[in-house]
Amino acid sequence: MRFLCKLAISAFCLLLPYAAGAQGFRDKLSQAMQDADKSCVTVMYEFSAMVDKVQVEDSGIIEIQDGMWHLKGETYEIFTDARTTWVLDPESKEAIAEPAWTMDDLECFYSSAVSASGNPDIRILSTQVSEKKPASCFTPSFSKEWILTDLR
Repeated sequence: MRFLCKLAISAFCLLLPYAAGAQGFRDKLSQAMQDADKSCVTVMYEFSAMVDKVQVEDSGIIEIQDGMWHLKGETYEIFTDARTTWVLDPESKEAIAEPAWTMDDLECFYSSAVSASGNPDIRILSTQVSEKKPASCFTPSFSKEWILTDLR
């Protein structure tokens, strides 16, 4: 449950321009996503939330570019390119491949998984704009030890 909540809250960071929340935070992330049409935007974030009376905390980096993104938290990663979204659990070396998530998909995922956490505290620590990266940076690679469940 904690892993799912961490994943959902982190995915929420990508939704903030579309969801209710602190206006300054939403504005900053909205600007970052607009810049992602012409650059690669890297956003460092951290969050905390109470889930089933347990404090859940995490931090990570989101790279966004041309509708593709890579989110790397402390215990998980999500990659989305033009066709596929991969949800990775590096500790167990398990990955799920799905058709590429849209913002609507992320919103549904967030709504269902984070409802138990109440009001998460999400903070942007920094935003950096750089030259675009190769599209391959938004597609994971796996060694033979990984278990891949392909739902595409």
